Amino acid sequence: MKKKKITLISISIAIIFFLFGIHYIKMNKVDQTEIINIDNIKMIRQIFDTNKKYIIQFSKKNCYFCEKLEKVEEKLKFNGKIPFYKYTITDKGGLQEFYELKKIFPKLEYAPSIYYVENYEAVNELIIADWENCEMEIQTWLEKLNAI
Repeated sequence: MKKKKITLISISIAIIFFLFGIHYIKMNKVDQTEIINIDNIKMIRQIFDTNKKYIIQFSKKNCYFCEKLEKVEEKLKFNGKIPFYKYTITDKGGLQEFYELKKIFPKLEYAPSIYYVENYEAVNELIIADWENCEMEIQTWLEKLNAI
């Protein structure tokens, strides 16, 4: 009888630890990351100089396509393997801001623009061909990069 009681208590404790472990893993697991907003060119340079892989999006306020892209991105679940940054080009910065950005990203011509950066270079650019059905294009591109 005493052995049964000890066995039952041991099993109960093991189950409690197991359930607690599962709960802890679920609570601390990174299932989704958000797009990280950048508010100055200095920060873009710092990120660029890290030589890490990342995705960066250049956007502009009151831009129809940028707003459409933002709505699509809100639905996506990023896995956190590749950081995703967003920089909104302002009217305040004018051409000077744009020229500074072009020094770092020579291919930058318009907003929105999205690049995958690796080894100090934008090695892949998302070019959306069909803005009416852009969600699938964005998702496919990000899946190929293993970002979602």
